[in-house]
Amino acid sequence: MIWPLIAVLAGSYVLGCFLAAYYVTRWRHGVDIRASGSGNAGARNMARVYGMPYAVLTLLIDGAKGAIAVWAGIYFVGLEWAG
Repeated sequence: MIWPLIAVLAGSYVLGCFLAAYYVTRWRHGVDIRASGSGNAGARNMARVYGMPYAVLTLLIDGAKGAIAVWAGIYFVGLEWAG
């Protein structure tokens, strides 16, 4: 039971390290979003610097990261350990 828990924790950490705003701006504009606006790699700064479509895309990717982490916890280690 410990190895699936460790794997889910490690995988969730790796997902959390993925900065959606950073990769979206690198892909579309070739720049680092952290060097623009407030310097935050989040949806609000994306809206401020590049507009709402990019902010929505960033928000959806960040939400999906959280949903995947929760799903993996429930699926691989069960409800009582997922939290």
